[in-house]
Amino acid sequence: MRQLQQVTWRDLVRAAVEQHGGRASLKDLYETLDGAKKAVNNVHWREQIRAVVQRYPEFERIQSGVYAVALPQKSQDEKNRLLTVQQTA
Repeated sequence: MRQLQQVTWRDLVRAAVEQHGGRASLKDLYETLDGAKKAVNNVHWREQIRAVVQRYPEFERIQSGVYAVALPQKSQDEKNRLLTVQQTA
């Protein structure tokens, strides 16, 4: 995917986060995407990565500078339901 220029920043960043097990720091993302065709053609590629993880709800901020691929809402609702069941048991 790093060699594709027609890929969206969103897809590129998501693939990079998933490559790190679904959770990655900005430093990890910078190192992973440094040299990608899309980054080579954009002098503000680091800013673009930050914009993507902050703009799209599929990325969840875990702590300062660390992001994860967020669970889909249905999965999050199911997780909350299971936690409620476990707490009442």
